[in-house]
Amino acid sequence: NYYCKKCRKVYDKKQIEVNHIRPVGSFNEFSQFEEFYTKLFCEIDNLEAICKECHKKETEIQRNSKINIS
Repeated sequence: NYYCKKCRKVYDKKQIEVNHIRPVGSFNEFSQFEEFYTKLFCEIDNLEAICKECHKKETEIQRNSKINIS
């Protein structure tokens, strides 16, 4: 069983996903690939285990945010 860092509930491993604490974002041009890659393959301190529902919510918040995540 795994503990979700967001909702603090316990889930089995099929309901847990790894979330980047500092968002990875996306890239639209090849020139952005290196920055994207660096953020994607990060240190373990930038990762957290959260349930699928919390991960979905977190991703939605990041996508809707007008704050620059670079």
